[in-house]
Amino acid sequence: MNIYGIVMAGGIGARMQAGEAGEPLPKQFLTLGGKPILIRTLTGMLSYEGFSGLVVTCPAEWQERTEELLHRFLPDGSSRCPLAVTAGGQERNETLTKALAYLDQAYGLQDEDLVVTQDAVRPFLTRQMIAASVEAASVSGAAQAVIPATDTIVESRDGAAVSGIPQRRFLYQVQTPQTFRARRFQALYRTLGEEEKAALTDACSLFVLRGEKVSLVPGARENLKITYPEDLAVAEALLARQEGAPGVSPGRNSGHTPCRRAE
Repeated sequence: MNIYGIVMAGGIGARMQAGEAGEPLPKQFLTLGGKPILIRTLTGMLSYEGFSGLVVTCPAEWQERTEELLHRFLPDGSSRCPLAVTAGGQERNETLTKALAYLDQAYGLQDEDLVVTQDAVRPFLTRQMIAASVEAASVSGAAQAVIPATDTIVESRDGAAVSGIPQRRFLYQVQTPQTFRARRFQALYRTLGEEEKAALTDACSLFVLRGEKVSLVPGARENLKITYPEDLAVAEALLARQEGAPGVSPGRNSGHTPCRRAE
C-alpha cells in the first residue's frame, strides 16, 4: 500500500481581500509568522514520513508563483518523496479529481493506495493527525478529522426561521486531513449525477453519500482554517504561543526531510 498527499490550494482569496497593492491574494500565499501559509501547511505534511508522493494543487494562473515559493522555502535535496505542483479546477471536486488523475498517471494508483488531502490554509497540521487518519482509513477505507461541535446548531429550510435543532452531542465540525482509498473515490465519483456533484462539500461526503463507512479521527481546535482576516490574527497569536514552547510547532522534531520535486 502506498500513501500519497494532496494539498488543496485552490482558493483565490475572495473573502480575504488582502494582498499586494490591495488586490485579492490567494489565502495560501499570505504570510504567517514570516512564511507563506502554504509553506507552513506543507511543513506539517512533510513531517509525516510515509508519503510516496505529494502534489500541491493551485489555480492555473498561480502555478508559477507556487512553484517559486516551493523552490525558495523547500530547496531540492535528498528526500523521501517527489513533490509536484498541478493546476486545479473551477471547484473543489474538479480540483481533487485532477490531482488524483495526476497521481494515477505518475505512479499508477492501486486499489489499496491511500490519499491524504489537506486544506492549504490549515497550517497547524501535525504528524500525529496524519498518522491517525492513515491508520483509520487503512481499516475502514475513509477517515476524516473532526472536533465536537461546541455551539448549538439550528437548521433552517427557508433561511428565515428555525426548522430544526439537531442534538449537539451527535454533531462534529469537519476538518482536514481526510484520507481515503484513491481508486475507490474515483469509482464512486463516476456514479454521481451533476446535482450530486454540486452537493458535495468534501471528499468524504462522497463515501457517506454512497453508504460507505467514514471513520472519525480527532482533529484539534488549533487546526483552524484561515478564511477571514480575523482568522489570520488568531493564527498569528497561536503560532507565537507555539513557538514560545519548544517542540510543539508543526513539523518540529519530526524527522522532516525536504521533498524533491517531480520531473
